[in-house]
Amino acid sequence: MPPALGTMPPSARSRAGAKPAAPRGPRPRPDAHPHHHHHPGARGRTVVAAAVGVCVSAVCLGEASARSSTAARWAPAPASGIPSWRGGGAAAAAAAHPRPAPAPHPPRGAPTTTFSSPARRRSHLAAPPRAVAGFLDAGFLDAALGDGWLRDVGAASAAAIGAYFWVKLFDVLASRDVLERKLSRKVIHTTSGPFFVLTWPLFSSSPHASLFAAAVPAIQAARLFAIGSGAIANPDAVRAVSREGGRAELLGGPFIYTLVLVLCTGFFWRDHVEGLAALALMCGGDGLADIVGRRLGRGNPLPWNRDKSVAGSAAMFLGGFGMSLGFVALFHAMGYLDVSAGDAAGRLAVVAAACTAAESLPAAGAVDDNVSVPLVAAALGGALFR
Repeated sequence: MPPALGTMPPSARSRAGAKPAAPRGPRPRPDAHPHHHHHPGARGRTVVAAAVGVCVSAVCLGEASARSSTAARWAPAPASGIPSWRGGGAAAAAAAHPRPAPAPHPPRGAPTTTFSSPARRRSHLAAPPRAVAGFLDAGFLDAALGDGWLRDVGAASAAAIGAYFWVKLFDVLASRDVLERKLSRKVIHTTSGPFFVLTWPLFSSSPHASLFAAAVPAIQAARLFAIGSGAIANPDAVRAVSREGGRAELLGGPFIYTLVLVLCTGFFWRDHVEGLAALALMCGGDGLADIVGRRLGRGNPLPWNRDKSVAGSAAMFLGGFGMSLGFVALFHAMGYLDVSAGDAAGRLAVVAAACTAAESLPAAGAVDDNVSVPLVAAALGGALFR
């Protein structure tokens, strides 16, 4: 008869069938996903995202410094008795105050581009036509909100809080399966940028106002970087923004999207049509192309790219063109743009068509649409509106 297990030595006890003691050490987390922690491309994406973020910050700081120095050196001060052309009867004001002589040219070799405020730039120009007056006029906002850095701080805070709760809404809807994950991601893509652009008039006419505004998407970019790199755990945000549910995906398209917002805000701002067109084509164009293409794109593929549809490309052109036209109409009415929506419509249609064609190419998958679309829009728009 075999001896009792209690009287057997440990080696014999294990051979007799007793379960050996579990090895000591830290127990693995039940929610740890080895694919996320040991993904071969996750570390590379983190490094690339950090490098791009640093480059974007440097470009915005340099552009803000250039605006401040050129505005102080070369922007002519408004003469006494000459209106700033912010709203009111433009024809009567032009008749009462004739156009003054143009400002003298700067010395040879000096920068010729002036990045001064809309009021200072237009103090020596003919009054542009006004389609809308009242509270949409920039002068009304200046009188109501002031024109200092406190206004910029308040506007940036309000925009950041609004953007956070806007994205958080879709985070919750996706986590509760009210919205499909892919649809939630594209709705955020389509609406977040325009929501942010509509807050630009809240900022002052200071040369540094664009830097305060650019801080809003920069904060969101830092949040996405922290979640995508694993520094912050936010499964709701991962479900709402990612394609397949991996947190490393946040360092791709969503992170690039916020960096494009930073660049267009800090570099182009409110008085450049090409910057507004770039954001409109990236948000309203590319976002609607995916939403419409997934639902109406079956049975009508493009001849040169079977993965793209006629319905999706039509939605991209119409959505991007319509949104860019709306942006131009708004900022022209407020006095930030000299060109009206009617004058810009033809050129904006060309820009929208070029971006739609670039997005539909078979090789477009090698470059993220959040890079190719705004790049084409900014380059072509800059050439057409100069």
